[in-house]
Amino acid sequence: MCITPTTRHTGTGGYGGPSPAPARLSYVRPNRRAYAAAVRILKRARDAAKAADDLESFSQHIATLRVQQRRRPTMIAMLDKAGLR
Repeated sequence: MCITPTTRHTGTGGYGGPSPAPARLSYVRPNRRAYAAAVRILKRARDAAKAADDLESFSQHIATLRVQQRRRPTMIAMLDKAGLR
């Protein structure tokens, strides 16, 4: 799984062209390095959610991610090791 930001263009920007939507993560292909990068990002996101007192929605996001990645045992193991449950 390679994490790459993607954008959708919707509406018009201040210059008359399309304005980008927020970046999303998209799936490209599985590999250990990409999993490690995703776990680092998710750990920072967990810290931000904790600071914002919004761990419940973050936990729901992690649960959804685990369901989506259920056939990726290496990814699941890395999430477990990082304490992302």
